[in-house]
Amino acid sequence: MELIRCRSYDLPALVTQVLGETEDQVYNLSGGDVKELFGSAEGIKQYYMWGLTNCFYCLRLCNELQVLPLALQITGLAG
Repeated sequence: MELIRCRSYDLPALVTQVLGETEDQVYNLSGGDVKELFGSAEGIKQYYMWGLTNCFYCLRLCNELQVLPLALQITGLAG
């Protein structure tokens, strides 16, 4: 929260703010949406791709914010 000033700190808002993706490219699924996706093989494939895309966004955010070097530096300071 100290690194980025954002209206919300959920994944779609951070991806929009940090990575410059549009809101249309990043979406959330509600419980009802997930239930509907498990009704067909194509829906399961879409759910899988949604999860894979979210993981990819998390990795890109970690890389962009340089999370690992920062965590190492904080650990070194804290002892």
